Amino acid sequence: MRITGRLACALALATIMAIPPAAAEPAKAARAKAYGANISLRMQNALAVDDGRPPLLQPKVFGGRTVPVGSDPWQVALIMGLTDDPERIPFCGGSLVAPQWVLTAAHCVDNGTEADAVDVVVGHTNIDKGRRVEVDAIYVRPDWVYGPIDDPIFHNDAALLHLSRPVTDGRTITPVATVVAGTANLRVSGWGATETSKGEMVRDLKAAGVKSVTNKQCNDDVAYGDGNAATPDRITPGMLCAGFAEGGTDSCEGDSGGPLTMAAADRRVLVGIVSWGDGCAEKNKFGVYTRLSEYQRWVADCIDGKPCPKQ
Repeated sequence: MRITGRLACALALATIMAIPPAAAEPAKAARAKAYGANISLRMQNALAVDDGRPPLLQPKVFGGRTVPVGSDPWQVALIMGLTDDPERIPFCGGSLVAPQWVLTAAHCVDNGTEADAVDVVVGHTNIDKGRRVEVDAIYVRPDWVYGPIDDPIFHNDAALLHLSRPVTDGRTITPVATVVAGTANLRVSGWGATETSKGEMVRDLKAAGVKSVTNKQCNDDVAYGDGNAATPDRITPGMLCAGFAEGGTDSCEGDSGGPLTMAAADRRVLVGIVSWGDGCAEKNKFGVYTRLSEYQRWVADCIDGKPCPKQ
């Protein structure tokens, strides 16, 4: 989910990229060259952790539980492309919103990420057992802005991935319904890290219930406000906050791009995208999500083949 201390991350990345290729295994050195510099910071972090280097980003579902096999049939994992199975390197999550479309966070696939650098895993709660599918197009919101490098604020954090083929099977792989608004019985799910001291992602999907928080409360001085009335609110109408003031349960690193769903009758529906926050499960530092109702028209237009602006 969250990218905090982005300036420190950039400095750490510069140090890592300065390591001579000979220090890495030949295959991994070749892989890094294939990706080049045009991949997102989330992807760069995943490669660093996989190569045994310190994670660039702060590690991130806290207080969650492993979900049953067959649950959340819309959930997908984003993994590094240009690799052969069984190597699967997860770096973000996503939600299947149509047979050939995945909704995720812009910061997962920005910086000019090429489609062949991303694959998705669908159809299973374990990353190693799902079906691997290639991405053939990436649509990042044209108004996506991550803010200043030393204090990032993720505006319009949404992106769509077009898959190389339809993947639904009506059972283990089905799209999630989207709604205009709603915040009842929220749940976040993902393969993100479960300890702040480690960068490794988990292999089995976890989920945690979280409580909706108003944007006013999220902008309070004890949360994301700075006490200066002249400063623009960090939490904008395009964002949704959820979590607990006492902390302890939250989405975290690696959950980025994944679904925030709510209970509606006998099903769950998508209301948000895991986006950002300060730390993981910390007191008064709620999880911040992209509010889907603000972007539903853009999502629908892309899926329906209408004009679909992108970066």
